[in-house]
Amino acid sequence: MKNLCRVAIAAAALVTAACQEDKTDELRTKLKSPEVAARVAAASELGKQRTASRPAIPELLAALKDEAWQVRVAASVALVRIGDKESPPRAALPLAVLARDSNAFVRRYAIWALGMMGAGHAALVTAVRDPEPLVREFAAEALKGVAAKADAKTLADARTALEALSHDEARLASGKFTSAVVVKDALAAVEKAATKAAAKEAR
Repeated sequence: MKNLCRVAIAAAALVTAACQEDKTDELRTKLKSPEVAARVAAASELGKQRTASRPAIPELLAALKDEAWQVRVAASVALVRIGDKESPPRAALPLAVLARDSNAFVRRYAIWALGMMGAGHAALVTAVRDPEPLVREFAAEALKGVAAKADAKTLADARTALEALSHDEARLASGKFTSAVVVKDALAAVEKAATKAAAKEAR
């Protein structure tokens, strides 16, 4: 009886996997739909499937160049949710390019995605100087998270950029600039990481 149960469970798992694969293939096709809403929905659904959607990573990378900004954002989020076994993630370079997108909303999510992946450190430093407040804030928050893994040059550049923000008191006080708390926390994380790196090198 136990063996029969195991066989039934194994069979059910195979059926589920096959259905998941069929759904993923269908969503990969929908990413090429002429309708923006359909492409956004497809990217979002692929993200919800998490690791089961890894076969669709190439299509999502292509979607980062979609003419519709909504699709570019949806693809950025989906790539984070799906994850990538490769190191660095295949999305790192395309997202670093997207961090310079003409649309501030797209830049914001590209920076968020890079921070979540722990990649694109140089792009995060550059984004600290972005003209849009929320992009700067996302960049500072991301740098706080990746500081421990950043190299010496990135840490030095990040410190310079963050210090410039922290000293810009007039803009910090205006409510239209990056949160002073976020900048302070990011700077502290960068300085801590730089101190550890220097101590390790001195040994």
